[in-house]
Amino acid sequence: MWGRKFIVASLVSFFAIISFIPVAFDTHGGMFYFELVMILLFLLAFLLAAFGVYQQQRWSWQLYMVLFAVFMLNIIVTYFFSRRIYLFAIGVLACVAGFLYSVFNLETDEEYEFEKYHEKVDKGVEDDEVIVEEITPLKGSAPNLETYEEEFIGSTKRHDFHSPDCPAAKKIAKGNKIVFTSRSDAESQGYSKHNCIK
Repeated sequence: MWGRKFIVASLVSFFAIISFIPVAFDTHGGMFYFELVMILLFLLAFLLAAFGVYQQQRWSWQLYMVLFAVFMLNIIVTYFFSRRIYLFAIGVLACVAGFLYSVFNLETDEEYEFEKYHEKVDKGVEDDEVIVEEITPLKGSAPNLETYEEEFIGSTKRHDFHSPDCPAAKKIAKGNKIVFTSRSDAESQGYSKHNCIK
C-alpha cells in the first residue's frame, strides 16, 4: 500500500517539475535565475516529502499539500513571463492532482492510524503500562435480578464498552478503566458496544 502511494506521489511531483522546466527556461534575466533556484528548492522539498511517504510519515502528506499549492502559484506567476500554455496546463493539472491526492492520503492515514490503534488495543497492547486485573463477582448474597443491571467496562482511550468477562476489558489499564452501571449509561456517554456484547 505504501509503495503504491510513494510511486504515485513521486510521479505526480516528477510531472509537475518536468512540465515547469521549459517554462522556467523561457524566462529572461533575473526571473530566469530566480526560477532556476525555485526548481532546485522544489526538487529538494519534493524529495524530502517522497522520503517521508516512503517512511510512512504523516507529515509528508502535509508537506506535499503545501508544496503543490505553492508550486502551482509559482507556475501561474511564471506563466505571465512565458506564454507556453500547454506546459502551463500540464503543470497546473499535475499540481491540482498532487494536492488532491495529498488531501486524500492525509485523511486515509488518519483512519489507518485509528485502525492500527484499535488493533493494538484488541491485542492487549497499549501505549501505557498494561495492568491485567481479574474481575471477580461480589461475594455474599446474590443480587436481586429484577433491579440488577450488568456492569460494562470502558476505557478513556477508546469509545467502546465491553462485558466484564471480555479479554479486551481485562487488559484495560487501571487508570484508564471506566465502569458503566448499564448499557444505556455507556451509550448515553457516546460509547458503542464492542463485538463481545451481543
